[in-house]
Amino acid sequence: MKSSISSYSLRWMFLLVFACFIIISLLPSSHLDQDVVWLNIISLSAFAMLMTRLNKPFRETLWVWVILCVFCVGYFFKTLLIASYLDDADIINLINPEWGWLSAFSLSRGYYWITLAFVVFCVTSWLLLGTTKSVYLREKVIESKRGSYHRTMSFLLVITILSIFLMLLRVKLGIGIMGVQTDRLPFRMDTIIFRLQSYVLPVLFLLVVWVTERERWWRGWLMALACLLLYICLLSIVVASRAGLVNFALYTLCLWMVCGFLSWKRMSIVALMGSGTLAFFPFVTAIRGARMGGDLSLISSLQIATGQFGGVDWVEMMRFVANHIILRVGGADGVWFVQGYAPDILSADWGGQGSILDGVVGFYTRNIVGVTHAADFRSPGIIGALMLLGGFFGVVVLWPILLWLIHFIWTRFTRWNTSPVILATFACFLFGFMSEGTLQVQDFISMLIAAFLCEWCYQRLLINKRLPREHT
Repeated sequence: MKSSISSYSLRWMFLLVFACFIIISLLPSSHLDQDVVWLNIISLSAFAMLMTRLNKPFRETLWVWVILCVFCVGYFFKTLLIASYLDDADIINLINPEWGWLSAFSLSRGYYWITLAFVVFCVTSWLLLGTTKSVYLREKVIESKRGSYHRTMSFLLVITILSIFLMLLRVKLGIGIMGVQTDRLPFRMDTIIFRLQSYVLPVLFLLVVWVTERERWWRGWLMALACLLLYICLLSIVVASRAGLVNFALYTLCLWMVCGFLSWKRMSIVALMGSGTLAFFPFVTAIRGARMGGDLSLISSLQIATGQFGGVDWVEMMRFVANHIILRVGGADGVWFVQGYAPDILSADWGGQGSILDGVVGFYTRNIVGVTHAADFRSPGIIGALMLLGGFFGVVVLWPILLWLIHFIWTRFTRWNTSPVILATFACFLFGFMSEGTLQVQDFISMLIAAFLCEWCYQRLLINKRLPREHT
């Protein structure tokens, strides 16, 4: 199936986005220095250079597109949006009370760091993509293996039952649920249950979606999509997480892009999920508020949340939710906070924080943002985290090293039998990793374990070795 949406059309769309950034920064309402216009022109030029390497299939370049999206939404657009609200302190405080100190000077200063990081990203990615070899030979090897319909559907049934069991167990034990104190279980079983639900099960559901679509078992494909959607939505309600439909849209979008199945009809499904998110988001937000307001059960929280939507102005709510979702993509806020600390102060204070892995989020939350609540943390975003680690050195040296590592892992994943599923999962992981910048190695290890388990299940449980695919 040939994709109707190619990297060629997407390149020009992003070029138009950067042109819009230049126009917005020229408006008086932007409140930013005139230097920001030149910084946007530099960013546009850097992306134009990167465009020459983005004419390859998404299977080879999706990791670059993911980071581009984080930069556009979480850094450039967020800065320009907040700058337009500088005349109205009430709106800034409504969006985030911790941003009340922001000024045109601080936003303009942060734009220098953002532009520097973006130019380094474009140059490094341009060099790395020039070394990427074609993976079409590996695609032929994958196509030579045929799945078994009965095994695949049985596997879907098993992971669906397992997901329901783990969800009920999580509710019973109060593991990772908003407003509920988590008690440590022996052998870190609470962590195992959390990681299984957050990393392993979504990958296994996505594996079934890929196999059924590749084999054109359309009834099984619809069942797999429905199970994945139901699982993510129910999990979002149980743990009061507002990213449910967003995660489902990201998983399916990345899978279709990697496989070359992305068409305008499929994009309509993603758009439908986006519309559903606008309605789902405030509902889960109400559940979160109910859980934080007292020691309530899940049923009581649902009843309170449902009763809060009488007489609501849905148009105004949808507009507010859309802005809130966009601003949830982290990045620029970490730069705003970190840039105000001199490197010598960071070096002196950083030494008492212990290891980097344990200290980056805690140091940023307590020492820079100023949040002191024991169970409340802030994420610096990847550029903010690199600035914490090394300032200018972190952005110019550590950032290219990290990009090389991402490219290395990506190219290795293209050699796996389940590479479309693994690459889609890794792309979704990258989106959160770049947006949050927490540098939590345990998250990466969990993603790797999920990838290995996905490959093992495909090889041992889903392939029917007696029925090789016939080539015509």
